[in-house]
Amino acid sequence: MTFGIIGLTVGWSAYLAEAFRSAYLAVDQGQLEAALAVGITPRRAFFRIIVPQAALIALPNIENLFIGLVKGTSLVYVLGLYDMYNDASNLSNQTNGIYQLQIFIILALIYWAFVLLIEWGFRTIAHRYQKVLG
Repeated sequence: MTFGIIGLTVGWSAYLAEAFRSAYLAVDQGQLEAALAVGITPRRAFFRIIVPQAALIALPNIENLFIGLVKGTSLVYVLGLYDMYNDASNLSNQTNGIYQLQIFIILALIYWAFVLLIEWGFRTIAHRYQKVLG
């Protein structure tokens, strides 16, 4: 279980760092130059001007990463992490495989519901964030 958590953390944190880095690079550097020209300190310019724009740019990538992480947790089953797949597999074995297809269809629907919930949450965050930024 520990190795599964470490693996997911290391792997997905690298993707997350790249999403933030690419979003930071996507913000026009003229924004920072203009802020510095009017006397705003570099630290304040970074946190008040660059970070909000970069966060808005990064939201779709972060959403995709979290959805991938939810899907990837089922792969950790191979490493021994107890999750819903294990429950579905045990239930299928208890019913002698008679309802195996139905059980795994329900499991797929649960994963799909998680993905929809994450997508809705990020869409709500992006919508509110766009209202704040104008």
